[in-house]
Amino acid sequence: MNRVNCTNIIVKESITQALLILMESKDFQKITITEIVNKAGVARMSFYRNYDSKEDVILKHLQEIHNEWSNNVQDTNISDFIMTLFRLFESMKPTIELLYKADLSHLLLRFINELCGAKAEQSNIKAYNHAIIAASFFGWYDEWLKRGSQESPEEMLALFKEDGALAIFWSELLGRELK
Repeated sequence: MNRVNCTNIIVKESITQALLILMESKDFQKITITEIVNKAGVARMSFYRNYDSKEDVILKHLQEIHNEWSNNVQDTNISDFIMTLFRLFESMKPTIELLYKADLSHLLLRFINELCGAKAEQSNIKAYNHAIIAASFFGWYDEWLKRGSQESPEEMLALFKEDGALAIFWSELLGRELK
């Protein structure tokens, strides 16, 4: 990786971290680009070279997480797939809580669609099935978060399996074995 790429990665990470830190104490809508770049210690031009908006910073951050996750996840059975999703979301909890605080949970749904939703190359029926999976996982996660994330990812998987109809439904939609 050349020096310019390394510098740009550091600039983007600085902007992302600055925005997340500002979101902890300030309303998202009231955060300005000037505040972000000042906190990040970068030029305003650096922001606009990499991002279109504050939301774009969040979306690209989530895309980085998605890329890393998809490089590490293997084509596994449905139980392992559910477990890796809940572990991923458990590790992202501080960021996700900031999204909810800022009324940006729709960005989380968009992220989940990237992880397991419909893809352009899929047949219509497969795309529809994956849309159902993404929406239902968002619903599961959303409710889990609203209830204080009381259960561990392992306990969430057990609950998922406990509802045999739901587990079988997902298994058939994804074409993965339920274990």
